[in-house]
Amino acid sequence: MIRQIRMLSRDLVLDGQALRVVGVYMVRVGNTWQFDDADDTGYEGVACVDDVARAAMLFLEAGRRLELPAAIEEAGHYLRFLQYMQQPDGRFVNFILNWKGDKNLTGPTSLPQGANWNARALRAFALAAAVTGAAGFREAFDRSLAPVTGGRHYADVRALHVLAGLDLYEQTKEAHLRRLLTSWCDEIADLHDVRGRLLNWRDEYQPHLWGYVQAAALAPAAPARNRGDWRGVAGAPVLPGIAPLVRAAFPQRTTIPYEVSSVIADLTTLLQVTGDRRYRELLHLARCWFRGRNSGHHHVYDAIRGMVADGIDDSHLNSNSGAESNIEGGLALLGELPWTLYYSHPGPAVSHTRRVDIRHSQPTVAS
Repeated sequence: MIRQIRMLSRDLVLDGQALRVVGVYMVRVGNTWQFDDADDTGYEGVACVDDVARAAMLFLEAGRRLELPAAIEEAGHYLRFLQYMQQPDGRFVNFILNWKGDKNLTGPTSLPQGANWNARALRAFALAAAVTGAAGFREAFDRSLAPVTGGRHYADVRALHVLAGLDLYEQTKEAHLRRLLTSWCDEIADLHDVRGRLLNWRDEYQPHLWGYVQAAALAPAAPARNRGDWRGVAGAPVLPGIAPLVRAAFPQRTTIPYEVSSVIADLTTLLQVTGDRRYRELLHLARCWFRGRNSGHHHVYDAIRGMVADGIDDSHLNSNSGAESNIEGGLALLGELPWTLYYSHPGPAVSHTRRVDIRHSQPTVAS
């Protein structure tokens, strides 16, 4: 996964800043790989905030959890792209149209009001501010926070806001973050059906698995705000709704890594908060999807080539390998990846009290 993310990445100089982007898609043509542009809704572009923010979070998490300052430095190259894409009002354009960095200001999947990429960039800057203490990342977070505080959002998007807020609240205990977290978590917890399933919107019939991380947001917020009701709501949809899918090896006609990684995020958090061994079993089974426990018995994660395929379609492996698949796979299997092959000299622990300054670091050529 790390290898494929680096293969998908390009170093650019935009507005005089050296930064790094991740190409959206990479397709197999014979025995070679080729970049492929995004064109699901008409021409969209070559790289986007949604994926680059994911990449930044992956390297930040690897650096923080595994004591790898060089991974945090690598995250900084992606974060500079997010800063380049942030508009004066704090919102983000999603796509660049070409490798010259021209922004797609009009496409429906790129407009600055897009909730998903704004939420993901918010998360990336929150984590960057918490891990590095860099004032520029905190300032970018504060600017991107203002546009999402008003109105209502789909619950899966709101869950990303909660996760972002928690990254900083655990460190700062700021009153305004506490108020926002309380309001947002109540909003998420209130959206459920008679069976207790958390919904993305009122009267939703069947929640999709991709991005379904409301449990991952509510469960850690519950002890932080002394709200046992949130923890109960967080666990309610998992064992009756998600567990059968996990035990059946995700039998849907099509399953993508983003769906499985979202389930893994929920199970990981619930296990950490509750200690319930049932979540441990389910977590193990869900991770095994990447290693062949799926409807096609295919290794979605190819550890030899360092890549994740784009999913399982009708029991067949989709052998393309794009940004979302590899980054979400990396987040799902973070502790199992060979990080020390890429960063051979682990440094001191990175924590909220000991931070790494990446503000002035220069990108290295991706390999």
